[in-house]
Amino acid sequence: MSNKERAKRQRSEFLRKAANALCSHPELDMIGLAGAIGISRATLYRYFPNRAELIKNIALQSIEDTSTATNGIYVGVHSYREAFSRMIDALLPLGASYHFLSREFAALGDPEVFEATKKQDEEFFALIDEAKGAGEIDSTLPTRWIARHFDGVLWLAWTELAEGYVASRDAPKLAFRTFWGGICSE
Repeated sequence: MSNKERAKRQRSEFLRKAANALCSHPELDMIGLAGAIGISRATLYRYFPNRAELIKNIALQSIEDTSTATNGIYVGVHSYREAFSRMIDALLPLGASYHFLSREFAALGDPEVFEATKKQDEEFFALIDEAKGAGEIDSTLPTRWIARHFDGVLWLAWTELAEGYVASRDAPKLAFRTFWGGICSE
């Protein structure tokens, strides 16, 4: 592995650790984040000159991670029900990143983060609309409402899992049951 690849991996790992730290302690400043990540302040400032830049990069990394996790998960699915179940399975391990995106990116106001998030939302809204058209999701529910319901259920599963109130084998099933029960057209 080249030095450039190693540095990129290290940077990504710093961002994931920072997302985890900020989910638990959103008030952390750069000094606190360096400690939470397990690096020196100098190293953190070498990668990110200020907190706003760090948050922007966490958001962009989170978007990339969620896209990577869901890439190709629809291959071989036979229903939208199965597609959403696979999506929950893929995103639940990224709880901190997903939660970070839902809570932090709006405050940042960064155009690059906004555009990347908008693109991801549009793709998700299209999936929801397709499922509505196929009759698997209640077509009277607003698409955005369904998307935010999904976000909320995923956050709930992640926090209950992180706090030890639900077993890792049960969290995806509970999340899907809660999500699907609230939106299916049966």
